[in-house]
Amino acid sequence: MQNVEKAILAVLPGLIPEEAWQAVYQVNTYHADISSVSVMFGKVVSKYLGSHRPAWTALGAGLVIGNFEIAVFAAVP
Repeated sequence: MQNVEKAILAVLPGLIPEEAWQAVYQVNTYHADISSVSVMFGKVVSKYLGSHRPAWTALGAGLVIGNFEIAVFAAVP
């Protein structure tokens, strides 16, 4: 999430971090075991996304290399 924020702010340096996350429109997460990461990841997401709620798809076992992967999509002008 830190890298996503850095990338958006690199393109739009005049934004504050909370504004940068408004550019995120979709998140895909891939979990080997969703129960093992859901609480921790929920806290991280709340920290960065705040009240912003982009479209989110969470997919389970068989579609991930390792334990967890995330893809974040953002549109910046």
